Amino acid sequence: MEWEYLVHAVYPGAMQTLRKLLHDRYIEAANTIDFSLDCICKEFSNL
Repeated sequence: MEWEYLVHAVYPGAMQTLRKLLHDRYIEAANTIDFSLDCICKEFSNL
């Protein structure tokens, strides 16, 4: 079964790539949220 071999060869790499993309996106989102909260806090402290 050649397609089975193909799936076993490609699947782990695909999952790893997907995980990395999601991880990078998550960090990006978390940094954006932190930045936004920081700006909001600064705005309030200026009042």
